[in-house]
Amino acid sequence: MRLSSKKLTAFLGMRKELLPLYRLLELGVRERCGDGGEVRIEDDEIIFSDGADYLWISIPMAVKTYNPLPFLLVTFQLPYQVQGLRITGTINLERELWAHDTLVGRPEDIDEWLLDMIEKGHGFILQRTRARGAFRRYW
Repeated sequence: MRLSSKKLTAFLGMRKELLPLYRLLELGVRERCGDGGEVRIEDDEIIFSDGADYLWISIPMAVKTYNPLPFLLVTFQLPYQVQGLRITGTINLERELWAHDTLVGRPEDIDEWLLDMIEKGHGFILQRTRARGAFRRYW
C-alpha cells in the first residue's frame, strides 16, 4: 500500500520538498521488503508494517525548526547495535533489540547500506514476531 500524495503533503507540512526523497525511500523499501505491507501515518511519523512495525520515518523537530536543510529521520531495529558515522542515535530497548536512527537528506543517502539495514531489520522483526507473538513498541 502506498500513501497518497495528499496525506504525505499534509504530513510534511512546510517541508514539501521532502516528498520526492520520501518516495525514493519508499520505493527502495518496497523493492527490498515487499509490497504487501501497510504504510500509515500516526501522529508525527510514517510507519511501515508487515504484520509488525519495522520502519519509522519522521521529520526531526530540530530540523523542522532550526535547520534550513530538509531531512527525514529513519529508524529501524536490529538485534545488535550498529555503530558508524551515519548512525545519529541508538536506543537499547531490551536485550537483543536496538533502535537505530539515521538522517536522510539527499537521494544518495538512500543507498545500499541503508536499504540493507532496513531489509535486515524487517527480517529480524518478522522472525521475532513469529517467535514471540504480537510485537510491542517500546518508545
